[in-house]
Amino acid sequence: MNSGFGYWAGPKPRILAHRGLVTEDSPVENTLESFAAALEAGADIIETDIQASKDGVAIVFHDADLSRLAGRPESVTDFDYAQLAEIELLGGGRISSLEAVLMAFPAAKFNLDVKSAAAISAVAEVVNRLGCNDRVLITSFSEARRSKTLALLPLKTASSASAALLIAIYVLIALGLSFFVPVCSKRVKALQVPTKAGFLRLDRSRFIRAVHRSGIEIHFWTINEAEEMKRLVSLGADGIVTDRADLAVKTLRKVS
Repeated sequence: MNSGFGYWAGPKPRILAHRGLVTEDSPVENTLESFAAALEAGADIIETDIQASKDGVAIVFHDADLSRLAGRPESVTDFDYAQLAEIELLGGGRISSLEAVLMAFPAAKFNLDVKSAAAISAVAEVVNRLGCNDRVLITSFSEARRSKTLALLPLKTASSASAALLIAIYVLIALGLSFFVPVCSKRVKALQVPTKAGFLRLDRSRFIRAVHRSGIEIHFWTINEAEEMKRLVSLGADGIVTDRADLAVKTLRKVS
């Protein structure tokens, strides 16, 4: 798939580090330190989340507020980036801008989950200015955020399906209409999914085969147990999104 496009180069199954390396002893999620630890462990791709600060800077942070990671009640949008960068997170580490992260790891690939409307233009501005389209993937649970971000990226950029697109693809496959999948999923080259979503089971070999026939990869999240990693790879998973990139490397590099 896309063998000439840098994002998709490399071996499969792909190991995607969910917010970096996240263990009891690892650095705080979504920090420069957690990303460095994941890459050191052998992760292929860093999966991360993008919010926007009050002054419109794309920041690497999952939550809309600071309560879980900094013990503060404020929203990230209450602060300019310079102020956010001064806040020490519980357990150590600080909030970084997307630009700082991309520049700190110039050879690394990133999945960027656009978490808010304000982050759309902020993400696009950084990616366009740095010219790093070939090493980022744009995703979001929101189809509006995903499609609007891609619309601001004129250069070829990888993308995975939103929640709405996933449901559409699942229904088409279930109805035996998988030949319509490429029509409704333009610019989508990956499904990044849990093993099940409500009553939908996404870890079935028939579904995975149909996704592959449509020229789309399938990555499962968030998988932290070795046996489950091996089971999904045996079914045809192209990637595993995990907190334990270290465990995934030890497990999947042996069975792939």
